[in-house]
Amino acid sequence: MKIFLDTANIPSIKTFVDMGVLDGITTNPTLIAKENREFVELVTKLWESWDADAIVMDRKSGVFVDPTKVRVIDFKGRFFSSRGPLNTARPPQGRPVLIQAGGSPQGRQLAAKHMDCVVAALGTVEEMKAFRADLLRQLRNLIDGQADRKESPRR
Repeated sequence: MKIFLDTANIPSIKTFVDMGVLDGITTNPTLIAKENREFVELVTKLWESWDADAIVMDRKSGVFVDPTKVRVIDFKGRFFSSRGPLNTARPPQGRPVLIQAGGSPQGRQLAAKHMDCVVAALGTVEEMKAFRADLLRQLRNLIDGQADRKESPRR
């Protein structure tokens, strides 16, 4: 079975801009990269606003959470702000796995600095090898001597 996509009827990005759908949404890659970095900084602070042992669940005293182990973060950035703390307990592993999808230069920088996993759609083996080499180079430059990033084994 073949499926044909009639691209003539798919609205272009210009159509969405003309309709105002994208008002307030930037398509500037540099600005998007700054917003992404700030978002990762904010959510990391939120996850860190609870100590791992903040939940005490002491039935006798009626204390569920030790308030000295949950902190306000008062984050104020260009794009985001939050008083914090996170409105739920910190997950047992400290934070969720961070995954970056996309291969722009800015996305690769974000991935190298903050992400645990990178998803990339590339067309050839050579492109894949170049992408991997670039990420590894950025990782080495950013976290020289730090051993908490791991590379998936080759198959």
